[in-house]
Amino acid sequence: DIINIFDFNVLSGDLVNAMSDFSSLVLNETVARKYFGEQNPIDQIITIEFGIFKKDYKVAAIIEDMPTNSQLNITAMVAIDEDAWKDRSYMFEQWFSTNTQLYFNLNEGANIADVEEQMEDFINRNFPRLPFGGTDTKTADLVSLSVMNVKDLHLKSVGMGEYRQRGSINSVLTFSAVAILILIIASINFMNLSTARASQRAKEVSLRKVMGASRKNLIFQFLGESILVTLLGLLISFAIVELTLPIYNDILGKELFISYASTDIVSIVILALCVGGLSGTYPALVLSSFLPAENLKANKTVETSSSVKLRSALVIFQFAVSIVLFVSTAVVYGQMLYAKNMDLGYDHKNLLVINDLNPWCRTRSTSHPVYN
Repeated sequence: DIINIFDFNVLSGDLVNAMSDFSSLVLNETVARKYFGEQNPIDQIITIEFGIFKKDYKVAAIIEDMPTNSQLNITAMVAIDEDAWKDRSYMFEQWFSTNTQLYFNLNEGANIADVEEQMEDFINRNFPRLPFGGTDTKTADLVSLSVMNVKDLHLKSVGMGEYRQRGSINSVLTFSAVAILILIIASINFMNLSTARASQRAKEVSLRKVMGASRKNLIFQFLGESILVTLLGLLISFAIVELTLPIYNDILGKELFISYASTDIVSIVILALCVGGLSGTYPALVLSSFLPAENLKANKTVETSSSVKLRSALVIFQFAVSIVLFVSTAVVYGQMLYAKNMDLGYDHKNLLVINDLNPWCRTRSTSHPVYN
């Protein structure tokens, strides 16, 4: 039972009874509003027609729309009455019927790897032998069953017959790599600015050492300043994203949002602490290494040649990565413009494409007046 595997937010009606009654129908909020407007949809009748199958259903429950990031896009649910589908009994009786997807819970302590190891024996034991492939060919040599964790469906469900258009793990990895490069550039920029200002803080460091501050205390001070700046930048970035995300979604037709789940917030804060700590380590070591006797002298430079060389190398690396990102962005943008404006060889305006249409639906669709 799907209601025993997934959680649904019931807005009205009785979901449990609805899924045990073959004449009951469950709708999501959007579909209910589409057909019944502001009326109460409970106990209303909807006729479902599928091929030669036609039946009246009574609306028994309304559920909340599935989240936009859910792999499931359930708009309506009914309990299947096998007796009503006797003319298509193969859908339920033949092992090779692939008209449905199967969800199941694993027992405590079991894992997907154990299930997949048993799939070959399961297929050979239950599936009929295929009429081709030779007498020595087992069914499992020609047929395979895929098992996947629900949380992996969105990004990794290639060929799993997903309900919604799946995401791309390659896109996630690509954007993650770009984000890491941007973080590296920002960290290098912070390190360069901090070390460049070393001469302005040399006397401060020297005076603090004369007053008894140890190098350890100074390192913790500068690391704390770096982490504080990073956390402040994190708060500002949250505000900017919240303000600009609706505009971004409108432009790209997406429904992205910021997750404020406790685990996500903790992960982001930990990342900010790590970035602040790592980017502030080198400046803290440089600033805390100043000698009071030398730096309290007038017009005395505080930078060593090695410090200058390292900062120059970081600047070169920063510009190199920036150029690579800029060129990559320009190439991708050019490809998008080309794909948008290229000649497809036919007039694609007002053209509807429907995949996997069965013959009955194809005949009914093409006979509609809109096609004439």
